Amino acid sequence: MGFPEKANLVLKHEQKNSKGIISILGADLKPLCAVNYDHSWKMPKIWNDVPINRRMRSTDVRVEGKNGELLGEIHEIPTGTLRLIRKWEVQDEKGVSKGVVAEKPKFVGSDWVLENVEGNLLAVIEGDRKKHNYEVVTPDRSRKTIARCSILDKDSYRLEIMVSNIDFFLVLCYVIVLDLAKIPAVIEKKFMVN
Repeated sequence: MGFPEKANLVLKHEQKNSKGIISILGADLKPLCAVNYDHSWKMPKIWNDVPINRRMRSTDVRVEGKNGELLGEIHEIPTGTLRLIRKWEVQDEKGVSKGVVAEKPKFVGSDWVLENVEGNLLAVIEGDRKKHNYEVVTPDRSRKTIARCSILDKDSYRLEIMVSNIDFFLVLCYVIVLDLAKIPAVIEKKFMVN
């Protein structure tokens, strides 16, 4: 599937065989691709690849075309901190890193940002991420709108991606992460390193 420069999409949550799926539909409500995600427990590594003594929940995501072909992946990176900063790496179908979605804590709440592989800020959001009522905007003073989300019902929301100099797939993955990050992250303390 070649990604367009702009699109009107509907993202709909579903459950199949205990796995989470987000179906991505076109404006005509015909399926374009699917987002399959699964939560697991991983041992984060910090300070020279030394693991810390507890596993942390992370999420792995596969974006697949209508015929099941891999379009890209998103992997939550266990940080080893108390989840003050959550990070998700976006990869293309060949496993090449395209960018990072990161949570940046601030005095009250947090900001979610999109960065390229060099760590440069590409986009931020304005609005209510948890209610799917926000805009993805440029981080400069002009605050040009890149994408807009709006709620349709409890299981689905509309995503309008406008023309942008940011890769379409990267913007789509940013929105997917913002959706999946609503699920609370917790630390599992009972798994200790021997």
